[in-house]
Amino acid sequence: MTFTSPEDIRKKVERLWKSGQILRALVGSESPFPLRIGLRLPSTRDISLDFGGAQEWVVALRTLTGTRLESRPVRSQALGQQQIPLAIWIDRAEDALLLLETQDDAERFRALHAATLASVPEVLPWVETNPFRLLAIESDWPKLLQVLTWMRERSAQRIYIRQIDLPGIDTKFVESHISILPELFDAVMDESTGERRIDAADFHTRFGFLREPTRIRFRILDSTIKFADLPNLPDVELDADSFAALRLPLQRVFVTENKTNFLSFPEFEKSIVVFGAGYGMAAFGSASWIHGLPLYYWGDIDTHGFAILNQLRSVFPHAQSFLMDRETLFDHQGSWTMELTPFKRPLDLLTHQEMVLFSELQAGIPRPRIRLEQEKVMFSRLRLVLERLTAEESGTASPISPTIR
Repeated sequence: MTFTSPEDIRKKVERLWKSGQILRALVGSESPFPLRIGLRLPSTRDISLDFGGAQEWVVALRTLTGTRLESRPVRSQALGQQQIPLAIWIDRAEDALLLLETQDDAERFRALHAATLASVPEVLPWVETNPFRLLAIESDWPKLLQVLTWMRERSAQRIYIRQIDLPGIDTKFVESHISILPELFDAVMDESTGERRIDAADFHTRFGFLREPTRIRFRILDSTIKFADLPNLPDVELDADSFAALRLPLQRVFVTENKTNFLSFPEFEKSIVVFGAGYGMAAFGSASWIHGLPLYYWGDIDTHGFAILNQLRSVFPHAQSFLMDRETLFDHQGSWTMELTPFKRPLDLLTHQEMVLFSELQAGIPRPRIRLEQEKVMFSRLRLVLERLTAEESGTASPISPTIR
């Protein structure tokens, strides 16, 4: 016989539970109850052939907790008049909890809902829309309500998260909930509250918090350039704003991704070398003075090295690659290693020669996943290229070096 089983009934009600409708009904939101679930019925022929099985089916339906059975009389010649189930009714949300045995979760939700109503009712729509996200952070919800109350009443002054002056609330706690706090903060803030910027994607900027300044590390490569009375060739780290305000008599800037290369980069007239930070090094894009100077980028010869160069050019279109050419690559075949996860997307800011080499690396030519780390480039090669650069800039040699483009 084909009919709706008790397990089929439970599955239908479980779908309501997982959608949050049952929990919302418990706190007065729109309710699907009373709920009628129609049944697939066995035919009278099926009942005649297996009357005992049909009786067991009816008994199983009657024993479903939290439900009532709707039936209608049916008469057959073989069996006479019988009551045939038509539908299962679940009258209240509480009855559905009995069926699913989820009373404990429901009570937890009710308690969290009541606490929210008492302190920060503005976030009740979020609570009712996201009941299971709420239950997942149940232990932290009282502290989050404190943070929301504080946020609702805060001044417009920008502060560090560390300065939220609440017991048990620290930077780590806030950052551990950073996936949901924007939704909650939006609920308690209006345009006059704090410094909210709806258009900002960054959490700190959007909600008026300060964040740790980006720091930029560089070495002065010319001993005649003095900086803050520091000794010759100082190794300096500044926040991005201070770096942007630098006024040094420079003629060029080098950028390298490798710390050893950064520390050992040779002296060079009227130059600095900046220690890059991978895909995040565009942080020094606010330094407008760099836009007026030649900028040379030295990264690994692999797909990610060119991807970082491409990103740098989105901020500094005039940036030139340095020791990232085919000649350097093939002169160091004995130092090749393997790039673990090659960059697969296309790039649009490379020169023709860079694009050819990048495309070959992506295609695995001459072998898959080639990588030449910048630290493995011979130091003599670096000195040679710097000498060529000096000659080219002074006009005493033709710009024939393939290593600077």
